[in-house]
Amino acid sequence: MKYDHFSFPGAVPRTFVGALALAGITKPYIGIFGAEYSQLIVRAVLGLSNAYTLLRYKNGLDMAFGKNVGRWYIMLQAAQFHVIFYASRTLPNMFAFGLSE
Repeated sequence: MKYDHFSFPGAVPRTFVGALALAGITKPYIGIFGAEYSQLIVRAVLGLSNAYTLLRYKNGLDMAFGKNVGRWYIMLQAAQFHVIFYASRTLPNMFAFGLSE
């Protein structure tokens, strides 16, 4: 019998580097505003960095293909919920989002 679970090597290895970098960036702000706001601060920083990534990508589209393409790209992103919904979630995909630009 050849079942997957006999030869499956395990889960995809993950790294903590993104979470560590985000913690290092937000630590001073958490020290100022208090630990009760830590989740809000962390998600705000991650969401803003991902929004910055989307704007940089839009500017690249503007330069490569013209302003209309950049405008359509922003409208596409605003019309679908997926990227905007997950932009501030502390998931491995969202840590890597800025690197994939």
